[in-house]
Order: sequence, then C-alpha cells, then structure tokens
Amino acid sequence: MNAHSKPAPMMTRFAAPTGSATWDKKARTLRAVISTGAPVVRRDWDGPYTERIDIAGVELSERIPVLNSHRTSDVRDVIGTVLNVERVGDQLEAVLKLSRRAEVDDLATDVADGIVSGISVGYAVTEWTEEEGADGSRTKTATKWRLIEVSIVPIPADDAAHIRGSNMTATNTDPAKPETTPRSRAARIATELEIRGLASVAGLGDDFVREQIEAGATLGAARAAAIDAMADAQAKQPATRSMIGAPAGAAGFDNPEFRAAAMADAIVARAMPGHEPSEAARQFVGLTLPELARESLRLSNVDTRGMSPSAVIQRSFAGNTTSDFAVALSSAVGLVLRRAYVAAPGGLKAVARPISIADFRAQTHVSLSGFSALEKVNEHGEFRRGTIEDAGESVKLETFGKIFGITRQAIINDNLNAFADMPRRMGLAASQFEAEQLAALVVANPQMSDGKAVFHADHGNLAASGAAPGETTLSAARLALRTQRDDANQLIGLAPKFLIVGPQLETDAEKLMAAITAMTTDDVQPIKLSVIVEPRLAGKAWFISADPAVADGLVYAHLAGEPGPQIEHRYGFDIDGLEMKVRLDFGAAFIDHRSWYKNAGA
Repeated sequence: MNAHSKPAPMMTRFAAPTGSATWDKKARTLRAVISTGAPVVRRDWDGPYTERIDIAGVELSERIPVLNSHRTSDVRDVIGTVLNVERVGDQLEAVLKLSRRAEVDDLATDVADGIVSGISVGYAVTEWTEEEGADGSRTKTATKWRLIEVSIVPIPADDAAHIRGSNMTATNTDPAKPETTPRSRAARIATELEIRGLASVAGLGDDFVREQIEAGATLGAARAAAIDAMADAQAKQPATRSMIGAPAGAAGFDNPEFRAAAMADAIVARAMPGHEPSEAARQFVGLTLPELARESLRLSNVDTRGMSPSAVIQRSFAGNTTSDFAVALSSAVGLVLRRAYVAAPGGLKAVARPISIADFRAQTHVSLSGFSALEKVNEHGEFRRGTIEDAGESVKLETFGKIFGITRQAIINDNLNAFADMPRRMGLAASQFEAEQLAALVVANPQMSDGKAVFHADHGNLAASGAAPGETTLSAARLALRTQRDDANQLIGLAPKFLIVGPQLETDAEKLMAAITAMTTDDVQPIKLSVIVEPRLAGKAWFISADPAVADGLVYAHLAGEPGPQIEHRYGFDIDGLEMKVRLDFGAAFIDHRSWYKNAGA
C-alpha cells in the first residue's frame, strides 16, 4: 500500500432514492445520508478499480451548495444550501435547505412525494492510498477529501446512501434466500424499472437490460456495468467535439468555440491580476487547470469519473488541435502574448505605416502619376487621364518564429507562471524584433529602384553637412520636405511631424521642443515636432518625417488577417506537454523617399 497526494479534481457518487418523510415543507429542509464510504466501481486509463472513501477524512468547504444534477452553468443551477453535515456512526448525514424560488417549487413537490430523491455528492480527493490485489484488481481509498457540493439527481448509483425517510426497512441482502414478501417483490420491480431508466439515459439497448435482470443484478451492480459499457463504447470511437447543433459563432456553451474563448479568458484572469473576465468566463475563474480540463471534457459529454488528473489532461488533448481545453490554453497564451506585444514600446512604428499583404510574393508599390493636379475639362466634356504606374519599390514578407513548451507537469501543478511569464516575454520579443528590423532599415539606408539610397542628395532629403538639431537645421529640413515634388513634377507640400533621434540626442531634442512662454520674438519656437526616441539609432544622426498616414515612406507589413505574432499549438512528443509555436510574418521597406529627411549630426 502506498499513500500519495494529488491535485483535487471533482468527483461524484450517487445515493439511492427512498421515501422523503424528513421533508419539512415550512422550513423547506430535508435530511439525507450523503455518504457511507461504500465502494464504487470506477475506471481510469489503467482500467476499472474500486474506490472507497474514508468518512473520517472528510473536510468541509466554507459554503456547500445544493445543485440540480451537478450543473454549474448558471447561478439558477444552485437550488439550495447545506445547513449542517455530521458523522453519524460510519456515515455522513446532512441537512439540506431548498431555495424558495418559484422554479424550485416543482422539484420540492417531487421531493416531498418521494418521486425524486436521488442524492449525489461532488468532492475533491487530496490524498489517496492504493493497493493491488493478487488478481490484479485495484482499490483506491480517499483518505482525505473535501466535500464541494451536494446534488439532487434523477438516477442514483450508491445503494448505501439515501434521502432519509420514515419508511426505511431492512431488505434482503442474501441472494440465496428468495424474496417472498410483497415488500421484496415491489423492491425487485422498482429495481428493474430503475435499470431500464438507467439504460435509457446511458444509451444502452434492451440486451443490456435483459442481461442485468436475468443476472439478478442490484442497482449498484447495474450502474457499474453501465459505466463499463459506456467507457468501452467511447474507447472504440474517435474523440469528437460536442456541437449539439450550435451554429458557428453562437454565443452559448453548446458552442465549443464559445466555451474555449470563455475558458481562455478565465485562465488569463487568474494569470494576470487586474484582468477583468467576461461574464461567460466568470464560472471558470475559480477552477484550476486540471479542473478546467475535466470541465471541458464534461461539457463535451465525456465521462471523467475516476480519471486521475494526468489522465484527464491527456484525454483533454485528444485531437490536440480541436479539443476545447487545448484551444483554451493556446488562446490564453495568445491573449497574454498579444497584450505584451501591443503594450511594448513601438520605436519607429510611430513613424511607419502598417500594411497588409495577401501572400509572400513581393508587393510592388503603386504610384499615381499626374494625379497631383486636376485639369480643366474642356467644352466637349473630355477628361484627361492620369496614369497608374508601378514605382518599383516593393515590400516582401518573411516568416520568423520560435517553439516553446508548457509541460504536462506545469499544467497538472496549475503553474500559472507558464501562462503569464513566457508568453509575455515572447510578446515583448516579437515587438522588439519588429523595432530592430525598422531601425536596421533606417540605418542601412538601402538602395531604391532608381539606383540611389533612400537618403541621397539627388533625392533632396540629405543635409549637405552634419549639424545638431536647432532652429536653422530644422528649418532647412522642413524646407526640404515642403519643396518635394512627385513624379509629375507637382509640389506635394509635405509637412514634418516627427523629430527622430537616438538616445544621445534625446535630452537636447526634448529641450528644443519644450513648450515655453516666449517673452520676446527671439524666444519663439517656430517649429513644433513630436520627438521619437529610438534607442537602436546610435550616434548623433537625426531625422524628420511627415505623418505616415498622409505620405508614403517607411512601411511595415503583416500577412493579411494575421497582424502581429500568431500562436499555433499541438500536444507534443518532443516535450511532454503542449508545444506552442510563435509565428511572425513580417516585412519592412521604404516605398518612398520624399517624406523623410536625414541630417548626419555633429
């Protein structure tokens, strides 16, 4: 026998229906035996095993709700509360109080009439002991477990627990002795009816019912057989996602995409304090990652009872790219990464125009020749034609990326640092990479299609001699932009907007552009520009540029529909966990020289 601790996924076990003489209509309370520690047959990836719970090891949550059949998708699923739990001999008994809401009245009536009286408890095991018999059978005992909720359910499974009633009488437990009393015959008929109901809910046919009845199976044995039959049928079919007829994009938990997005938002809310989760995500915020994986399987109609956290994680990655849990983890990583990417200092992005490119072929810049000035239409109504020409400047996308992993151990341990720190670093790295590419392009002063560098005397955008920024040099730079002409020799009339400097000129530039109240005309600052500091621009060279929204110049490109870094995922073999690939399709180029000016400085 060995004792070990594990994370605590929620498990359930059911109670058998009996009478309900303990129902107090005025107080809306009832008393129930919620557990006797009776053995329950469960199944994990290693096959079936017998689970027992040690009543002495129970720990109580601060507030224990009464739920409608374990449902947790809406606050209305809470139909009451547990007033008291106590040990009575070898069993746990509880006093349940039902809500006075109108929609609970019908259920209360059925409870009072004894029609509905099945009980199921939800609990999280924090410590197990496990032993293996000589025949290979396994028995796992929950020595420490936390009671999370109590549910009223239609079909029970544990014959040893029940809602207490005054008509509790002993029943025959010896199969060698025939049942001869009317009470025994009624119990047998009731058991057969319950088995038929169980088969209907489990989707099992008449053959299953006949086999159980002919074998004289008890209700508990029939339930165990039903669980095995469902598990066998499920194992023979490929894992699928439960669409339940939901249209793509439908805002509801029947839509897997909606579920995954809500789960991702909940993970981000836990990983990044201050993040406000959406309304849909709030029900998932309190769940650990293993619990979230179990919930994603439950919402996809997968029975996880008895599965260990490791088995739940592996099963939740079945079909790795489409499972709700895998998509939720990947989306959460993507959200953190993109948030860091957007928040990072943009450097020269402020003076560059973003564009989208449909594919990886070089996209040639298009110019409009002769469109700068409109011409008078003659009396015959004839319009003169302008021309559209390829200017020869192009920009091309290239793909950059890296793979990192989030291990299975990190997921089982609910290590949220893996979902916050690494994606944040990758987001910052992507933003810095783009800034480096843009800065390198400006420093390199690449050759354009006319055979001349971007900053060239023939382009009218390069100072004849280097000097520090000041009124005289800035005035010359502004004049150079103002007098630029297009391909049709028409004045463009560009206005400078940005002064771009490296860190060595940052203080001087800010002083130069500081707003002051002039006392004399000599103190008036005639040129007002926004200062952009790019730490990757070494030395004392400085630049001015026009607004990229109104004039072509420096551009950076992403693949159409995929701005910034993108995340892809798979359940890996190279690592024991979820592999994340960060991909960035990016390109940058000068597509026109007229909106920029350079002074080499001094």
